[in-house]
Amino acid sequence: MDDTLVICIGDNGFHWADHGLGGKGVPHRPAHEVPFYLSWPAGGLGGGTTDDRIAANVDIAPTALDAAGIAPDTPHDGRSLLGGRSRAHLLIEWWRQGAGTEGQNTWSS
Repeated sequence: MDDTLVICIGDNGFHWADHGLGGKGVPHRPAHEVPFYLSWPAGGLGGGTTDDRIAANVDIAPTALDAAGIAPDTPHDGRSLLGGRSRAHLLIEWWRQGAGTEGQNTWSS
């Protein structure tokens, strides 16, 4: 396990009428801020370290490739979390699906 990169990411929370809205596709922090854990003792990511950088699921593939020493042939939207790069913001959005009137409206922030 010391030489294994372990990535665990949680599921976003379900709103039970918080802010008068239900579901997961709502523009409020508990719906998109989820636990994201990395462990790789051989790579210097041992227990007890906290990193407050903004990370997203698009960062998983670049991180795994970086850990394996593989440089991708094409650019990725995400960034390796093994380096010191950080982002100031992250686009989050929700698209209304289907033609019905149920569900959340399309939004982005």
